[in-house]
Amino acid sequence: MPDCPTFQMKVFLKNKKRARRLTQELNTVDRSDFKKISEIVRELLGKSEGAFINPPFYCDYGYNVYTGDYFFANRNCQFLDGSPIRFGDHVFIAPNCVFTTAEHAIDAEQR
Repeated sequence: MPDCPTFQMKVFLKNKKRARRLTQELNTVDRSDFKKISEIVRELLGKSEGAFINPPFYCDYGYNVYTGDYFFANRNCQFLDGSPIRFGDHVFIAPNCVFTTAEHAIDAEQR
């Protein structure tokens, strides 16, 4: 990403970098170290108690993902959380799922 002097861009890049660092850590941790995985997920999502994500996992920010009790996401899930993504209690997500709030213009002339 290019350097940009605006405050908004600096905050954006800082948050993206944080999420990338944490997802990299999550995706390279020993898959049998459930305690460490849980710690990384808690740091990435912040307010989500008891959430478990089976790596690999990808997200834009992490802090826009809200989970209820007994949340589980299986491997290779992606959360494009430019806006909030909310999951209730007792949610189990299958492998290879994508949840996205990102949108772009559909009209080719607008892109």
